[in-house]
Amino acid sequence: MSDVVKSVSGKVASWLVDRVLKILFSYVDPSVISMYIENGWSIVDAIQMALNEDDGYIMSVSPDGYGDVAVRIRRALIWAVDAVMGIVEAIVRKYGADVLDKYMSADYVLNYLKSNRPELYDVITSYGDKGVEWLAKQLKELKLFFLGKAIWDPGRKKTIYLE
Repeated sequence: MSDVVKSVSGKVASWLVDRVLKILFSYVDPSVISMYIENGWSIVDAIQMALNEDDGYIMSVSPDGYGDVAVRIRRALIWAVDAVMGIVEAIVRKYGADVLDKYMSADYVLNYLKSNRPELYDVITSYGDKGVEWLAKQLKELKLFFLGKAIWDPGRKKTIYLE
């Protein structure tokens, strides 16, 4: 592959990943990220729950004062996840699953957040290593979700990861 084709391919992959990150992080509030970091909660569990459980269940397990917000996010997530999955599928088909390793890294996402969502960057980095480690774990789980290796267990209300 020529250097020009590699350069253009890299820019297209980067642009596609930026779209994925924009969609993923456009619904995230800094106070919600704080709750997730403090409690060690999983973003993929929240996505899976939103996709697989009804509004009543979402309301019942939401922290006090967040039930209505959680239901609105659930409804928006259904559209967003569909869009993200289409983009990720195109990236993986064109560039291979390994390309996700580069873009689904804590460093890449922190740089993205610093430029595009500085309020989220500030929250994550305010927790120091704990915040960065939480983000790295979320990105690993999201990659498995994108690759179809994160299955919702309705009985346990938890995501099962196939590695």
